[in-house]
Amino acid sequence: MQGSGVDWTAGGTKGTNLIGGPGIDVLKFTLTLSGGYVMQDVSITGGRNGIYSNDWITDLHLTDCYITGQDSSNVLVEGSAEEWYFNRVSFTGGKYGFRVKNVASISTSDNYIDKSTFRDCKFGGQTGNNVRIEKNLSGSLMFDACIFNTAKQHGVYVDGGTSMMTFINANSEQA
Repeated sequence: MQGSGVDWTAGGTKGTNLIGGPGIDVLKFTLTLSGGYVMQDVSITGGRNGIYSNDWITDLHLTDCYITGQDSSNVLVEGSAEEWYFNRVSFTGGKYGFRVKNVASISTSDNYIDKSTFRDCKFGGQTGNNVRIEKNLSGSLMFDACIFNTAKQHGVYVDGGTSMMTFINANSEQA
């Protein structure tokens, strides 16, 4: 999906804007997607979750996007996420910026994140954690030049085991 651009000087809410109502997930993946999905220059505002996935999703790429104002999470994974790539994405507000939720009814082999990268991303204003991983990190997860700012609890919270998590030039500040 190619948007018309995000006007960062106006808070990122102009351009192509996907808007969710109360209790609604703005962009919802409920079936396996292994062929890839690309979004560029798009704002996602409001709703319960900005992006929600409860299945196995590979090759999700977001570039120059703004995700803000969700009730729960900017991005919520209740399944498997492989080869997700976020480049210059702003995660603002909500309880969690990016969350991999521990779902008891899903086996460990189907509830994880692996081989994913956040590059030059900004997290801020969450009432919980900027990033919260409650389940397995079975492979690699990299945060390159990301800013973790003003979370009420932890900037990055991992409670599921990790095998390789890398932070390069990260910055963390609290209000």
